[in-house]
Amino acid sequence: MLETRAEIVMVGGSLTAQGRWSELFPGASIINRGVGGDTISGVGERLPSILSARPSKVFLMVGVNDAFFANPPDKVLARYAAVLDRLAGAGVKVVIQSVL
Repeated sequence: MLETRAEIVMVGGSLTAQGRWSELFPGASIINRGVGGDTISGVGERLPSILSARPSKVFLMVGVNDAFFANPPDKVLARYAAVLDRLAGAGVKVVIQSVL
């Protein structure tokens, strides 16, 4: 588990992973937890490392790869809700970025 702490955590697939967030927002306490090819299930599995940063905000953009891999929409929605519930339960404000 990563021990880095940050006020903001960017979470998502390759579009997030390739973002140079610290350059775009200099001075912000921000870390990138984007993973190329990620799905909502992958985000759910990585929640412990995401929450270990003790963020106050998480910017979440995931779902494109779920559609690409033809994951059933009802399962994707249930997993998405579980991730949001877990983040909210930890006191994290979630900013949902639109799925392309």
